Amino acid sequence: MVTGAGYANLIKSLVEKGVGGRLYVRTESPVEKLVWSNHGVKVHVGGAASPRVLTAKRVVVTCPLGVLKRDFKKMF
Repeated sequence: MVTGAGYANLIKSLVEKGVGGRLYVRTESPVEKLVWSNHGVKVHVGGAASPRVLTAKRVVVTCPLGVLKRDFKKMF
């Protein structure tokens, strides 16, 4: 059970409990691009200044509601 204010406690709880040591949480990482396949997902972060590609079987990406409303047609 997670109690307290905001999403910070939820993230902290997930990191502390982990999932068999296989849960990694990355915050403050603006996503430039997602590439899904049958083998997993590649997450492009960092922009032009310091591009990185993270790979995983599954990801959860969050964004503010205002971004979804503004960019819905571009994203989907």
